[in-house]
Amino acid sequence: HRVSVGHSFILSQHPWALIFTQVVLFLGVLVGVSLFGTGYFPRKVPLEGFAEHADHPTLLGTEQAAPAFDRLVLVVVDALRTDFVFSASSGMKYTQSVVSSGFGFGYNAYADSPTVTLPRIKALMSGGVPSFLEALINFSGDRTLVSDNLVTQLVRNSKKIAFYGDNTWLSTFPDHFFRYEGVTSFFVTDTVEVDTNVTRHLDSELSHPDWDVLVLHYLGLDHIGHYQGPNSPLMRPKQEEMDAIVERICKTLLKDKEHQKTLFVLTGDHGMTQMGSHGGSSDLETSAAMVIMSPAYARLKEKEKSTKRPSEEVSRAFQIDLVPTLSILLGLPIPKNSIGAALLPLLEILPESSVLSALRTNAQQIFKVLRENPLFWDSRSGTPISKEIQILLDKFQEAEKFHLKWESTSIPAHFHNSRDLYHEVCTNLSKEMRSYLSTYNYFSLFSGLA
Repeated sequence: HRVSVGHSFILSQHPWALIFTQVVLFLGVLVGVSLFGTGYFPRKVPLEGFAEHADHPTLLGTEQAAPAFDRLVLVVVDALRTDFVFSASSGMKYTQSVVSSGFGFGYNAYADSPTVTLPRIKALMSGGVPSFLEALINFSGDRTLVSDNLVTQLVRNSKKIAFYGDNTWLSTFPDHFFRYEGVTSFFVTDTVEVDTNVTRHLDSELSHPDWDVLVLHYLGLDHIGHYQGPNSPLMRPKQEEMDAIVERICKTLLKDKEHQKTLFVLTGDHGMTQMGSHGGSSDLETSAAMVIMSPAYARLKEKEKSTKRPSEEVSRAFQIDLVPTLSILLGLPIPKNSIGAALLPLLEILPESSVLSALRTNAQQIFKVLRENPLFWDSRSGTPISKEIQILLDKFQEAEKFHLKWESTSIPAHFHNSRDLYHEVCTNLSKEMRSYLSTYNYFSLFSGLA
């Protein structure tokens, strides 16, 4: 009966050979998975702990400037694609008028993939670039954001936050909100009550602001996309509904004296495809509207109503740029792992000395993240590895020289040179880090698959 030959015969006669083969195959799978994971999930070296103002002293050792705003209203409209706000066919005409009148600034804010709610909320609040691993956690696992972020900074600085909307926030930031009510995101056929359950709190919160920050996260527009797509007959009425929310908040800010130093931010967390889906990196999925508003900006600009088309009023930005911008305007430390560059036009409301100090801190903070990355920084010599980073370091030092000259002479040219160099450094450092954190190692990917 022993007619088997070759491998089958050997394995039947020598059990150790079977065990050895299984061990080799198992180790091969482990190596393959490890290689694939290394390529698919770029290495991150997060800084531990929470930022303090003392981490980045001002150039002359002066006190931190007073914040430009003492309250914040943040409205997140899930899947609010840029054209849903700024196109000619948009139902958000009041929001368009806010931007054209100088009351606010409009942005097409790039949302790094994966364009799924949980990683986008984390990016919006931490200023970092998420991974696809966090997209998987969106559906299961511990969602808590433990690294430094804007929400935690607010609480650490004794700010009270009220929240209404997508309950993803409640699991991501547990015990951070002093008053809240969550709604679920998984009943996509609900396009009405999921939003009215948020809006019903708005008037009372605006009229009795015992909070420092009010966060609202609306899901109805995203649900319409999943249910019937962006061309659904339900889409324009939903845009008009969101526009009415913006109008209600803006008119309160204009009318009530206690809201004169309230900043209002409207943003999407991501966009959606023409099929209504999201998660990838296509132009439509990564395009998110962002509008930042305050009566203070209207007074600052003092300009006549713009004659530009709504789409011409929109600047390009990255969603992660919101974190350093809000931190500066609210007088908070920039979260440790943020790699965003502050939006310069929004800093114009600050005194010139504060603008330079804020941009310098922004650059220092990104340099600190970069120094922890062996791809960019040689820890033994304490110098940049790449020529590009060395050039940016040189420009940063040049900006500091102009900064000191302006402080001692008040010559406008020195201010403008320092400001522009600081901002250039921040923008390009952010670009370098974003590129690294969102680039896959294809050699490792294909080696792992092989």
